[in-house]
Amino acid sequence: MRIKNYIIENYIILIFWVIVTFVMWLQIIPQTESLIEATLYPVLAMLSVFPFVKYLSETLLQRAMKQKTTVVFILQFLGISIITGIIFTLYQYFFTFLEKEGVFPLSIYFNMDDLPNFYILIFLSSGILINLCICGLRFFRKIQS
Repeated sequence: MRIKNYIIENYIILIFWVIVTFVMWLQIIPQTESLIEATLYPVLAMLSVFPFVKYLSETLLQRAMKQKTTVVFILQFLGISIITGIIFTLYQYFFTFLEKEGVFPLSIYFNMDDLPNFYILIFLSSGILINLCICGLRFFRKIQS
């Protein structure tokens, strides 16, 4: 019953998670030769960042709104965005490793050999955008109620 109530209360946010996962999946499919790999990467990445983003948007955002501590929340937001970016980066390297070990065929998407060092900033920006969208949706829902 508890899960059902959570889904009913947060259906918009759950729809957002499904859309983000689906879009990531669509971006990976043409660049890999393995449908399993193209499916595993976004699903594992989203499931891994979900608890951090949920904690940020449900607990920390609500606390910041009640206590009016914007600066603290911004620092927490940036910290969790960095964690999210690191998770994406680690999965990228993990799937690169799996390809080099022959678990999946080599692909363009997971080829980390020719990437510049600042490539982690792309994953960091993904974390910021995901957190921004989820926190924005939660903020909007809180204002409406």
